[in-house]
Amino acid sequence: MALMTPETPHSNFAFLAEYDPIFQQLANAAERSFSRDPNTTLIKLRQLAEALNLCIHALGASPQPAAAQIRSRRICRGELTADWRA
Repeated sequence: MALMTPETPHSNFAFLAEYDPIFQQLANAAERSFSRDPNTTLIKLRQLAEALNLCIHALGASPQPAAAQIRSRRICRGELTADWRA
């Protein structure tokens, strides 16, 4: 079951929290800024896409050079920090 945070009691993206809370946070931020700041929405969606891409690569679902794949796995396990987590 997805986690519900106090920040988003009825989130459209609550299901993302079970994979990584940063996914839900970025999606919620994009949704909140949609009508008042479209540029921020685009930035948050790009950050979400980058975060998802890193984790897809870390799972081995996409071909990637070995060194980059190892780095991606370490980021998704929280051993390294990626820009989107800062």
